[in-house]
Amino acid sequence: MSATGSKYKNLCQEISGYGKVMVAYSGGVDSTLLLRVALECLGRDNVLAVTSQSPLTHELDITAARGTVGSLGAQHRIITVNNLENENIASNPPHRCYYCKLHLYTLLEQLARQEGYSVIIEGTNASDQGDYRPGFEALQQFNLVRSPLLSNGLDKSEVRQLAYQLGLENWDRPSNACLASRFPYGEPLTAEKLAAVSRAETELAAMGLTGIRVRYHGPVARIEMLPGDMERMMKPEMRAAVSQAVKKCGFTYVSLDLDGYVQGSLNKELQRKPGGREFP
Repeated sequence: MSATGSKYKNLCQEISGYGKVMVAYSGGVDSTLLLRVALECLGRDNVLAVTSQSPLTHELDITAARGTVGSLGAQHRIITVNNLENENIASNPPHRCYYCKLHLYTLLEQLARQEGYSVIIEGTNASDQGDYRPGFEALQQFNLVRSPLLSNGLDKSEVRQLAYQLGLENWDRPSNACLASRFPYGEPLTAEKLAAVSRAETELAAMGLTGIRVRYHGPVARIEMLPGDMERMMKPEMRAAVSQAVKKCGFTYVSLDLDGYVQGSLNKELQRKPGGREFP
């Protein structure tokens, strides 16, 4: 048995011992793999996928979550989370994710206890430990929350490999952090700004541009894209179409980042601000 196969076997054993589980379901490949394993090990009646919908949630993620859960035949619930009411989130400090996860998982744990779910599983994997992730510190405060991909040493490439082998339709879906990740730290978050970014990325996705990020800089939308799409973007007709689509969403200027898409690129600012990585 391969190392990945051994990890997968251990993952199944861990989840099999949980009884009834709630899956914190984003629609991405990590939580989809967890949902598939939970359904296989525990049966549909003992598994509930819960997706949070808030101003920070991309509309494409909600659509993807609905579609994938439906294809798996799992029970699914979408809960509304009003996280912008929390000033520690809306003010967008470097440790925003800490407060956001604290807010969300307080609601999830209350729901799990009310409905008899013994464990909440979420999709942090071994590759996630290389970036600044204060949200994971918040998860460790909850008695019911487990991160079985991480505890069994599965990294992102192994998650995708297993998802492909299991026939999961989103095995190669690009990672997509919440919309707040498009804003420089300290830029206040509002429903209007977040919606503008979501609409702009949805417009570009409709043009076939995947792995796109529209970073918010006031009137300027800075587009990060995969290197393979750069040549296509240089064509005059494509540049014009992209510019028009993004400006239609409320931006005055549209720029292209020549470095391309970099996961967590706005975290670079933290390296220039002493103490920027601190959180409770």
